[in-house]
Amino acid sequence: MNKPIHGGRLIEMELKGECPVDFSVNLNPWGPPPVLKEHWSDWFRYVSYYPPLDWEFYQKRLSLLYNLNQNLVLPFNGATQAIYFVARRLRTKKIFIIEPCFTEYARAFNLEGKTVVHSHLLFKEGFKNLMTCIKKERPDLIVLGNPSNPLGQCFSNEERLILYYWCHEQKVTLLVDEAFQEFIQEKTSFLPQLLNDDDKTLIIIRSLTKYYSLAGLRGGFIVTNPSSVQEWKQALEPWSINTLFAVTLDLLAGADLHDFHSITLQGLQKEKRYIEESFEKLTKDFELQHSIVNYYTVKIKTNIRSFYSFLQKQRLLVRPLDDFWGMSNDFFRFSVKSHEENKKLMKAMNDYARTL
Repeated sequence: MNKPIHGGRLIEMELKGECPVDFSVNLNPWGPPPVLKEHWSDWFRYVSYYPPLDWEFYQKRLSLLYNLNQNLVLPFNGATQAIYFVARRLRTKKIFIIEPCFTEYARAFNLEGKTVVHSHLLFKEGFKNLMTCIKKERPDLIVLGNPSNPLGQCFSNEERLILYYWCHEQKVTLLVDEAFQEFIQEKTSFLPQLLNDDDKTLIIIRSLTKYYSLAGLRGGFIVTNPSSVQEWKQALEPWSINTLFAVTLDLLAGADLHDFHSITLQGLQKEKRYIEESFEKLTKDFELQHSIVNYYTVKIKTNIRSFYSFLQKQRLLVRPLDDFWGMSNDFFRFSVKSHEENKKLMKAMNDYARTL
């Protein structure tokens, strides 16, 4: 099996003397919250401390940060660790992935010897055809990105409920990736279904990496029914969450983050308007896919290979999508960053279009 391919390879690049502007990862450019920087210099001593062994330490703080019942929460060293944990623990045999979707889901279940079935690309087939395919395949588990990665799109409220209740009635596990829900103020989250029903068929994977811009600290969690949380806690490896994330979580859970949330929301709305207006001049050569979050997928219409080399010369890094199921390198994803950085990318795109 091929090794994982991801964006965010800045350490490797910096060691080679390369310092591009990295649009390949979908982190909040207005993060981490300032309160973290204010305390960072005081935390050097924690590199010699073991992290807390009591999982309730993390559960309590995650429940405060996200306004959840702590009995529904299971902490992990990033959402990716949670994905692989679920793949190991569940006895499901046939996995249906709604594509396009974060590539680690297919890899995790394949490594466990599970049968993985991929949908057609949803933006080409539509929800009705998707449900027809699901019913035909009769999977044990369905994976859904909400919002999806790399498209940054969600089902309508009606479609979400149709899928949820079908899974509930058929006793099919629904594994929902909500790593970017904070960017849309939880508007499409499946959490209400879990909180109301204590549903044993619903598992939600969340991440602090994206919204709080904590990629180096690795923080994520699962939200699911209390009985599974209680059982799975016994299977977690000790010290699997690092100490710096533990103290960061403690700080964030007790901090007033209102200004951070407001700045992120307003900044994202402003930069998305700028990007979408900029792309209106590029429709001949690029097709910008609709997105409700902090990243976009773009289809390149001409001269695909020269486009990536052109950006590389401009010291700009985007994420080719040829490793995503059903996609190819005529699609790429880029994140919304600061205005000055976004201006650099838009200028490069316009400069490239003029060379065609």
